[in-house]
Amino acid sequence: MTREARPALEYPIIDSMGTEELQKVHYDRIGTEYESHYGDQCSRQYRERFINQPMFEGIELSGMSVLEAMCGNGQTTEYLLSKGAVVTGLDISPAEIDSFKQRWPSCEAICGSIFDSGFASASFDCVAIVDGLHHLHPRLGEAVSEIYRILKAGGSFCFAEPYRGSLPDLVRSFWYKHDSLFAINEASLDLTELKRDFSARFSFISEMGSIRTTSQQT
Repeated sequence: MTREARPALEYPIIDSMGTEELQKVHYDRIGTEYESHYGDQCSRQYRERFINQPMFEGIELSGMSVLEAMCGNGQTTEYLLSKGAVVTGLDISPAEIDSFKQRWPSCEAICGSIFDSGFASASFDCVAIVDGLHHLHPRLGEAVSEIYRILKAGGSFCFAEPYRGSLPDLVRSFWYKHDSLFAINEASLDLTELKRDFSARFSFISEMGSIRTTSQQT
């Protein structure tokens, strides 16, 4: 059976809705379907092999304080806990945070903004975001600045994203037209621009494949 192609979700009030509010409404709306769509065993095995293992390579996670930002129901948290990390989840969507709490009751879970998280400065050894940064345009820089603030000196910001012009980005651009779980405002990230804008605050120490980057606070 093939899945019927459907257009991306559109929001009539997008012009008057801020980046943060759009993200909240979007994931409150699609959370259950998203988890069902990407939470199967094959998807989990794919993420572990091709995203999580390369993304955290060289980082000793055991005992680390790690924030999974834009966490959804905590798909990356599963891997982090298996490596002995102490994990906190942060997401703007109340529905997603409720799901995170149910799935990972031992972890702290905060319903809040990646633009203004409320965490004290230098709270975490590592911040991880998987496939979340493309929701933050045009305020991506604000989010990365907040991540820098809450990282401890020498801490790592690990993220996975199809960046502009990469093969995964081209595939995703095509898939946007056929998958109902994408919002119309989503856009890939310009990695060259990100590196330039944050070169004084982060050292980009590793790029694996075409979508994973680890940045270490300088």
